[in-house]
Amino acid sequence: MGADGFPKGKSNDFTYEGEVGTHKSYDGSQHPWEFKRIWHIEPSLTDPDTAFAGAEDAALFKTTDGGKTWKELSNLRAAKGHLWQPGAGGMGLHTIIIDPKNAQRICIVISVAGAFRTDDGGKTWKPINRGLKSQYELPDPDADVGHCVHRIALHRIAA
Repeated sequence: MGADGFPKGKSNDFTYEGEVGTHKSYDGSQHPWEFKRIWHIEPSLTDPDTAFAGAEDAALFKTTDGGKTWKELSNLRAAKGHLWQPGAGGMGLHTIIIDPKNAQRICIVISVAGAFRTDDGGKTWKPINRGLKSQYELPDPDADVGHCVHRIALHRIAA
């Protein structure tokens, strides 16, 4: 720890992992992913050293050491990330919901990309936008991705 009480070094190093690739830019051309800011931090429900951070451009990071280091859960981009396109407010991952009955199930929301879910702790992701209609935003009103979702809640299903 430094004299100011904050960790020394690279505790806030948010770096995209692996083959970063591209997403659609405002003009429809492909643009490389780049880190801009953290939009949301969600602590683990069971481990005080674990937390998730949602970032712009649309990335999810995880720490298991109380924030000293962060690792991207890069498989999220495999859920049609090349089709995601920022809107006027950017492309921030602004909502993270951890299922209190199953910590491996996480739902996230990305502005103008939609809602996504993992059931295996972030190894695989799938869009969960079925049933959303986009009468004015998208050329395909039934698209899997591209919806501008701004609020979700966990629905409690009786076991």
